[in-house]
Amino acid sequence: AMRRLMDFAEPMRKRRKTVQCQGPHPLPRKPDDGELLLKEAFSYLNTVKETFADNTQTYQEFTSLLKDFKEKKVEIGYVVGKVRKLFYGFPELLKGFKLFLPHDPADKHETE
Repeated sequence: AMRRLMDFAEPMRKRRKTVQCQGPHPLPRKPDDGELLLKEAFSYLNTVKETFADNTQTYQEFTSLLKDFKEKKVEIGYVVGKVRKLFYGFPELLKGFKLFLPHDPADKHETE
């Protein structure tokens, strides 16, 4: 699931045209089968992008973190810690991000 979110991050960062969105994007829900749909990952990234429209550096840092994780340059715990700082004061974004984390009961990656 985390890989799907990261797969969307890189193309969205490189996209030159601004995506015109109609209405707010709902945060992803937790599907019954445990797999997040690509549409939900795209929607979540758009929500993050719109939230930080006035602070594109935060969005770019977020997508860079995802890329670094995908390329195995950083561990998940590092990503979670950085996202907690980036999204401080945005509990809904943190809650949405948490849905993309690996669901390992041994993992204690709290985002709240």
